[in-house]
Amino acid sequence: GTIRYLQERYSKDGALNLEMFYWREMYKHKILHYNGQLLAIHDCMYRNMYRAEYLIVTDLDELIIPFKQSNYMEMIKSYKTSYSPDTHSFRFLNRFFATNDTPPPPLPDCNKTLALPKYFHQTHQLRCTYNINLRPKYIMRPQLVIQVAVHGVCQVIKGREYHVSANNAILGHYRNVVPDDCKDRRTSEQVVLLKYQSRVTQQMCTLYY
Repeated sequence: GTIRYLQERYSKDGALNLEMFYWREMYKHKILHYNGQLLAIHDCMYRNMYRAEYLIVTDLDELIIPFKQSNYMEMIKSYKTSYSPDTHSFRFLNRFFATNDTPPPPLPDCNKTLALPKYFHQTHQLRCTYNINLRPKYIMRPQLVIQVAVHGVCQVIKGREYHVSANNAILGHYRNVVPDDCKDRRTSEQVVLLKYQSRVTQQMCTLYY
């Protein structure tokens, strides 16, 4: 599914590179905190410290969603008037997206065994009443960072964290089961990602047809 698509899509585009590292064995060693997630994040950070200006830290069921820009670099550049030049990371508030009542539509005119990514059909954003500072994720500048956690930066060489307003961008967290600490299960529609649906489905059909 997702792994195969990423491998084939990125290898098909010669200008793009994809490196994948499997950490499955780490889950057998319970002595490692959080099943080795922190070790994996630090490995990625130090491996790419002088290869990438920015690193995005998210899970596969999460997606940072800019509301006004079409890509992440445009989004970061748009904040330059309000953040410090030595900003070491950008924090995005978590918002859960529930499973819609209607089944997801199939991909048009191609392999019917595939399904649209959940970003395009889980459009019901929950109004969770838990502390809004829980479960954020971030984009960091690895050259300025020494130590990180799953949800934020812990130790830096210099700089400060920039808190991105939820009016500008959020972390979309797509789960079938919402945590118990989300007390308010009312939803509102958030369809900003639908403007990319046609382009993504076309690419998926081209790859798998």
